[in-house]
Amino acid sequence: MGVWRYVVKTTHKTPNFWTGRERFCSGDRLLLNPYVGCEVACPLCYAANYPFKLFKEAKNNRLVFCYINLPRDFDLFLKKVNYAFTIYLSPVADPLQPAEKEFGLTRQIVEVAKRWGLPVSITTRCEVDSFLLSYVDHFQFSLNTLDNRKWRLLSPNAMELTSYLEQIKEVSRVKPVTLRIDPIIWPYTWNEVDDLIAFAHEADVAHVTFSILDLPSGGRSFLRGLIGNKVDYYSEFFRGRYQLYENMRNKLLLELWEKTRSLREAGIEIGFCMEKVEGIDANLYFAKLSNSAPLHCDGVKWGVFKKERDVFRPLVYCSGNCLYCYKASCGLNWLAMRGEGRFLKVSDLKANSEEALFN
Repeated sequence: MGVWRYVVKTTHKTPNFWTGRERFCSGDRLLLNPYVGCEVACPLCYAANYPFKLFKEAKNNRLVFCYINLPRDFDLFLKKVNYAFTIYLSPVADPLQPAEKEFGLTRQIVEVAKRWGLPVSITTRCEVDSFLLSYVDHFQFSLNTLDNRKWRLLSPNAMELTSYLEQIKEVSRVKPVTLRIDPIIWPYTWNEVDDLIAFAHEADVAHVTFSILDLPSGGRSFLRGLIGNKVDYYSEFFRGRYQLYENMRNKLLLELWEKTRSLREAGIEIGFCMEKVEGIDANLYFAKLSNSAPLHCDGVKWGVFKKERDVFRPLVYCSGNCLYCYKASCGLNWLAMRGEGRFLKVSDLKANSEEALFN
């Protein structure tokens, strides 16, 4: 697959927050990206196909940009804020890709988080070592096929599949695990969904998150190689430009909901990542359908933390679903979004009062 090169970046960075045109994520996180560019090299990854200059440069030249000052900058950031959330590693690259063995930035960030009393959630398709197994609070493992050949096509430099499946089972015995059946590639992996759900039972995971592929701009030619001319169908189907295609996506999600029945009956929580059914957030739509509380998108169930001297402590033990919180048991009324998704900013975490800060 070629050699990847590492580029050291001394640029100073602070954690990011969820952003975009519409809020789907259940709870808030402090998002940290120690690496930009990913050696796992999933060809249909949304982040690897971002149209921004740095991401294009990383993908086209097999580069990983390594932000060596981020652990220190993160520590300084936590000194300046009064509130914080679960640390999430990482939205744009696998935090345990091979570069981690050389730079150890993910490990350093975990150490900073632990000193400050904050939980950490990691999403990976790579190997989890004993240190991370001890100190990381929640793991998310992405899995969209049980076929070795497909796995290598879709995740060229991820862990070997058999070892990866065993790792998921082993981690699930000692830590909360979310299995991300994501992305589901219709029709390429659609017929594997039942087997993937069976594996979720076998691994005894705490949560399963589902998402159907949104075709990234740079993934069209690769997808054509997998499903031929159906890729033309995709470009409309998964972008929802026409009611016909939206109806078909709705149909797939409704079928997916039925497939999750065994999980729900077994007490394994489920959620959906950035999906809509009939124009409604799928996590709210299916909650109403089943007369339950809104589903949690990723199973990370820690709410807001407040600084007390030199450590952060949970204000309240809740589900962390700020998006659909209607009564702020944490006391921070500005954080209860009541279904009206908002995006936080640094000034919100520096507040000393319970007043609304969205202005």
